[in-house]
Amino acid sequence: MQKVMITCPFTGLEFEAVEYADGRFVATNAITGEDLYISYNPAIDRYLVDKSAFKHVKLMTLAEAAEELRVSKAYASMLATRGELRAVRPGASVYVTQDSVLCFKGRKHKEERTSDGAGVD
Repeated sequence: MQKVMITCPFTGLEFEAVEYADGRFVATNAITGEDLYISYNPAIDRYLVDKSAFKHVKLMTLAEAAEELRVSKAYASMLATRGELRAVRPGASVYVTQDSVLCFKGRKHKEERTSDGAGVD
């Protein structure tokens, strides 16, 4: 058992966790006081976190993000893979942050207006 620092993929904040010999990590959420359990799954070469750990972040499925952006689910997945949408895979499913979807949508809308000449004096 050893202490390690882990960085939250959404906030960039670092927090201290305890790493056990079997590869599990346990950390305490400084805000809620809840324990956060992280385990490694060698079959898929990924660390898994229960999605309840992200309840402070509004998440959307790829299908919901695609619908909001009016693109295909495959395109939304590509945006997540490229890092244009902030994504997390707490298990088998991929979720993206609602904020990143709205931010991407706003940037896309601004680019379209600029390329159409709208909003240009």
